Amino acid sequence: MKNVCFCDETFYILVEAEVSADPIWCNTCKANLDLDELPISEELKAELHEWNTTFGNHLASHHYNGITPSFAESVNADGEKLAKKLSEELANTYKIEYHPYK
Repeated sequence: MKNVCFCDETFYILVEAEVSADPIWCNTCKANLDLDELPISEELKAELHEWNTTFGNHLASHHYNGITPSFAESVNADGEKLAKKLSEELANTYKIEYHPYK
């Protein structure tokens, strides 16, 4: 993808939950990427947005002091699945990495 981050072109995408940004990042320059700029289905965009919102809501409900171990397990399992879906939709053109919450 061109013109989506600070790199001339990126082929490395990081999936990581975030409170106030989309959960997709350039894995080279670490710039946050806009979900609407990715050539993926609206369904996957909605799933990523919902997953990220759920993460943020849980974190806020714990006063930003981290998340519970059981929720971390759940959010990480869902994040892995979403990263795989993202890889499939981007036709394996991009290297997708998931960064789990610890």
